[in-house]
Amino acid sequence: MAVDHMCCFISLENLIRVIYRVFASGWGYLGIIFGFISMLIMSLFHITLDETTLLIAYPLISLFIPIYSYKLAKVLFDEKVAIISASLIAVLPGLSAFSRTNATQIINWTLFLMTVYYFIIYFSSRCSNAGNRCI
Repeated sequence: MAVDHMCCFISLENLIRVIYRVFASGWGYLGIIFGFISMLIMSLFHITLDETTLLIAYPLISLFIPIYSYKLAKVLFDEKVAIISASLIAVLPGLSAFSRTNATQIINWTLFLMTVYYFIIYFSSRCSNAGNRCI
């Protein structure tokens, strides 16, 4: 008996299921956009909808936390502090525990580190172009 795998991709039922899970996990109305984008990506790569695919984004996003911690510490301090910072964050038990659940803290922490890093990069390039006149 052949199984039609196309039934597991884009359908209204699967879209509603993804949006509900993301909305209930604290994303609010951004869950609609995130759910639609995740369903679009799943359908383009022919990935079925199950618990693994719904939770795979959190461990992947948590990989960026030590990277941006290293970059931020390198900009603010030096290479030695950056390596220590990235190493300590990489072995943090809370990071590995929250990256395996449907937790938005991982995404918030990653976006916070990225925002601070790119703000410092932008502000330092603006100050160097203004001739030490930073307002």
